Order: sequence, then structure tokens, then C-alpha cells
Amino acid sequence: MDHAVHHNIECVDGYDYSAANGRDASTVLGDIVKWYHDLRETPGGGEGSGNDWEHETVVELYRKHGWPGPNFDGDAFEVDHVRSIAHRALTWSANEPLRKLEESQREPNDWAHRAVEDALKKIKKAKKVDEEWMARWDLFEAEQVVANCEREAREARADAARYCPEGVVLRPEEELCWKRNTCNATMNISSKRAVTAVIAEAEKLYPGQTITTANGLRIMNESTKETRIEETNAVMESEHERMRHMQAWSEQIPKKAKKATAASQAAIKQCEQSIDSLVDMVDRINRFG
Repeated sequence: MDHAVHHNIECVDGYDYSAANGRDASTVLGDIVKWYHDLRETPGGGEGSGNDWEHETVVELYRKHGWPGPNFDGDAFEVDHVRSIAHRALTWSANEPLRKLEESQREPNDWAHRAVEDALKKIKKAKKVDEEWMARWDLFEAEQVVANCEREAREARADAARYCPEGVVLRPEEELCWKRNTCNATMNISSKRAVTAVIAEAEKLYPGQTITTANGLRIMNESTKETRIEETNAVMESEHERMRHMQAWSEQIPKKAKKATAASQAAIKQCEQSIDSLVDMVDRINRFG
């Protein structure tokens, strides 16, 4: 081999790899096999598999079903794997009322109350009409945020009491019903046989029952044309209500308070644009699903 070529192979980024202690490929591959046997590395998964094949998720399942060795029961592993995926997904969804309750007690509620206090101070200190009414506009906006936070907190408390009485998220029968209703979502990562087994388990123990009949919750991950339109219309109605409040409030602004007038009109215009976007969204859902 030409010395220059040989030198380029051995010296990369200034490091002489010819002096490194290499190991035979068969030894390296043997170590890799041992990692999988010992479950320091776990088989399965790939791009797009998310958390479904994380080490913590599957390592105990491999051990439970006889890994490694000829007695490993791959079919039973797949069934349990589907169960674990469904359990994690349904637990996350079933905990949503409690998460919303916790979120309702955080910002922006604290910020909004501070903004109310700041606006009241500005009103007292204002020397000019425009200063006073800009402060009053700030107060109006902050009070709207406070009112929304309080409404959302009431709704969150009601949902938590309804869906998670005494902090209990899922009863055993509900968990199986959720599994049955959500297992089809795992078809892309598990065998149909495994999914069918979990669904059959739920049907055997609680025939004909769904999560909707179990506790009234919407089926996890359910997203239909109708539900998307319903949710978008709800947001649209909220925007209409907000705009009506702003329009009614702005009628009291004195003509001399030009900055406050401009601020309120800009907010109303922004609200109108938001409503137009939501109307377009409903139209797209109707046309394209």
C-alpha cells in the first residue's frame, strides 16, 4: 500500500489508530450478544416506537417470559407488552381530570391577580384621562383572565370529582374496558394476535361494557369529525363571548382616551380574526374530515 494512503488511514484527526488496542470482531459481537442476554440492552423497537420499547417498559416482561433461551414465550410476551402499552396510555388519559385540576391552580391565575393589583394602583396614580383609561383597560383584561381562571378551576374541580372520586382514577373493570377500546391503536407495533388476546380478556370479564358506560369518560384518543367540530365551535363561542364583553366595555371609554380606544379596538379586531380562523377551520373539517 502506498505510504501516504496508509498514513491517511492510520492518522485521522491527528490520532494514530494503528497504535490503538483493537479487539477481534467476533469478541465484540459476543459482548453485544451478552448485553442482550443480560438485558443490559433490550431487543425490539425502533424509530417511531416512542416509549413503548423503553428499557424500563420491557425488561421485566422479557424476564417474566423466559428470556433468554429456548423457553422464551414470545406470544405471551407480546400480549403482556400490549397490556403495558395500553395501561400506560390509559393511565395518562384517565389522569387528565387531575392534571387539569392541578394546572388550574397555577399560572396565569397568580399573574392575573397581580395584574389586577397593578392596574388598580395605576388608576389611582393617573393624572390624565388617557392614563386612567389605559389603566382601566389593563384592569378589564386582567379581570377577564381571573374570571376565566376561576371558571376553568370550577370546571376542573367538577370533572375531578366526577371522573376521579376521592382521587381514584381507574377501577379494575374500567381499566380492562379502556384496554379493549384502545388496543387497536397498538396494531402498528404489536401482533394482531396479542391485541386480540387483550380485547378478549376484557370482553370475558366485562361483556359488552365500554369505558363510556363504565364511567362516562370519552374513549381515549377518540377524535372524529363530529368531536373536532364540537370542540372548535366551543372555542368559537368563547371567543364570541369575549368579544361581546370587550365591545360592551369599550362603549364607556371617553373620546379623549384615544390610547384606550385604540387598544380596545385592536383587541376586538384580533378577536374577530380569531373567530374567522375558527370558522375556516370548521369548514375545512366539514370538507376534508
